[in-house]
Amino acid sequence: RSPFALKAGELKRTAASFGVNPMGTNDELLEGLVAALERKKPTTTNGAKTTSATDVARRVLELFEADDLEGILALGGDVGGKDTATLQKCYRRLSLVLHPDKLRDFDRATQAFQAVVTALERLTAPTVDAPKKKKEKRIARSNEGCVRTRVRCPRCREPWGESQNEGLPDWAYNLMMTGLRSYTCSTCLCEFGCVSAGHEYKGKSFEYSFEDYHSKVTSGDETFGFYQFQMSDRALEDAVAEARHVAETNAKRRAAKKRRAAAARNQDDDDVEEARFVLGLLDECPRCGEFFGVGTSADDKRQHLAACVDTKRHAKYRQRKADARRQAAAKEARTDEQVDVQAKATWDAAGGSVETMWMLPDSVLQNMAHLTDDDARSSSREDLLLAAARRHGLGTLQLTNGEQQADEEEGGASIPMTAASLPQHYASLPVDQLRAVCAAHGHRFPPRTSKRAILKHIDLQLDT
Repeated sequence: RSPFALKAGELKRTAASFGVNPMGTNDELLEGLVAALERKKPTTTNGAKTTSATDVARRVLELFEADDLEGILALGGDVGGKDTATLQKCYRRLSLVLHPDKLRDFDRATQAFQAVVTALERLTAPTVDAPKKKKEKRIARSNEGCVRTRVRCPRCREPWGESQNEGLPDWAYNLMMTGLRSYTCSTCLCEFGCVSAGHEYKGKSFEYSFEDYHSKVTSGDETFGFYQFQMSDRALEDAVAEARHVAETNAKRRAAKKRRAAAARNQDDDDVEEARFVLGLLDECPRCGEFFGVGTSADDKRQHLAACVDTKRHAKYRQRKADARRQAAAKEARTDEQVDVQAKATWDAAGGSVETMWMLPDSVLQNMAHLTDDDARSSSREDLLLAAARRHGLGTLQLTNGEQQADEEEGGASIPMTAASLPQHYASLPVDQLRAVCAAHGHRFPPRTSKRAILKHIDLQLDT
């Protein structure tokens, strides 16, 4: 019988039988009893094995995977009417014996303790009266002929997700292969996703695309599919929420990078680099590449530039910089491809709705809108969003100046703005990104509309 289910009198008698001082609070007795059981691991008179703290921790993890939060706290005693005080009491009893400092021999102790904390937070969170959503049935595909292929880190080539020391659940394979998440290699700390990872089956490498996950592929003489592990609804919701946060962060980075690139194009690169060299911001001469260490004066650098006229050295250095830029561009293209795949997978997992298209990169929007490269280059991000939205049935969009709701054009349509369809911190976005978010909802603004006017329009939409 579990020591967590013992009543006060039984707890004192059982604790005394194991040499624990019966004087003290119930929590102190429980902590002492579990510690004694861990040391001795005895059996009861009927031969049944006594439950240890490690067994309880494993059971907590099993219940958390099954999304049985109430069952987790029930391990700490009778939850009764599920009132907050009772749930907190059960939590305290569990936390006394499941703290990672007391389970040093169990490698997943931290995860078990965090599962108990999460169970208490979710069960005691205040509820908001809202219409219940109809639960949609998810169609589970067959795993017949499917295998868990080997995934390797692109840098150190070590297998990913096969060691218990990584602490990953089985369904992490689903998130990796669908492109919904990137992971960090536990050996070399390289972050990678399904695009940059190496993929093997029976020791042979094969090319993989995230679009292949729900189909079968042929590699050599072998035809196989990709295994889909069981994943609870709660775990999937948490994974999608985390992926959406990453997508919002990446969208901000893309916009900032685009603005920096546009600013750099307006400058004379040679003049700027020579000025940075003289000011000590560059260690290498921008003409010949000669290195100047710390302590070199600005006058010495100016004298060097005046005497640096060897055209052969200049050409050689330019070639070396061009090769480095090509390598960096190839690496960046690979990273961008992974970001594109992850953003598309996140958008699909979040429902694939038109109003959340703002999280998609320009390249993905271009493919969705079926635009050529020339058309995409001549289009703004807002135009790309509108074109992709029309492909998804939004139709003609509204035009508003942000101060009031405009009349709908003939055949026009718009999508209501909600907290779920907007970025979490939309007020901190720059104007160009706010315009793109509004465009995804069917609202477009005239040029030079201020950020304040756009935010006011969004607030009006949320209030209606």
